[in-house]
Amino acid sequence: MTINVNNPQRFFCSQSLPVRALSTVYQNTTGRPRYVCASIRHTIATTGIAYCAAAADPSGTPVAYGGSQTAGTTTDVPLCFFVPPFYYYKVESAGGAIIEWTEWD
Repeated sequence: MTINVNNPQRFFCSQSLPVRALSTVYQNTTGRPRYVCASIRHTIATTGIAYCAAAADPSGTPVAYGGSQTAGTTTDVPLCFFVPPFYYYKVESAGGAIIEWTEWD
């Protein structure tokens, strides 16, 4: 996205702690791009994956990965990605929990 400094666009930020849920499909219905950052806390060796696609089930289109390598170590992993207007998205993590989820429109 390009921002013209002579005509700046407004961005809106919403933060949830954690109103959003893992493995749940959401849709960007704003009509403009959305930037999502989901922070996942891993306490086991696992991977978090973010998906985004035009299809109602975005599972086949991974757009961000993050993981922890060592079991027994707590690791906070940010998964940040853009969601085009009217696309669907979700975040999955086996053994992880959302600690923060922020969206900018």
